[in-house]
Parts: sequence; structure tokens; C-alpha cells
Amino acid sequence: MCHFSTSATVVALTATASKADVKEIKDSLNMKNPLELIGDPNRGNIFYEKVFCKGDDMDFFQELLRPMASELK
Repeated sequence: MCHFSTSATVVALTATASKADVKEIKDSLNMKNPLELIGDPNRGNIFYEKVFCKGDDMDFFQELLRPMASELK
């Protein structure tokens, strides 16, 4: 278990965490009454997609990134 000084400043950032994940993050970092800033960027060019790893990590990332790399050429 990690122990932080009571005077340490901690910043935790997430883009897509569920409420349960946010609670787990706060608990694991021992954050007491943290300031939470929650916003919705609501922009058409911001999106996310869940993908699941299959097989070797390197193959997975190459398969995931190849379409984006091709589009950037």
C-alpha cells in the first residue's frame, strides 16, 4: 500500500472513467475530499472506442495503429 505525505499535491486525470473507476482511483490514492472537475468537451472530433487486446501485444498495437498511420500519410 502506498502512503503519501498529507501535504503532497496529487493530480489524477482520466478521460473515460466510470463513477466506480473514479472512486477506485480516489481510494487507491487516498484522496480525501478532492476537487473534481468534470466536463463534456462535446466536440465532433473527440471520440473513443473500446478495443480488446488479442494475442501478442506488439501485434495488437500494430493492428490498432496501422489505420491511423495510413490516414496520416
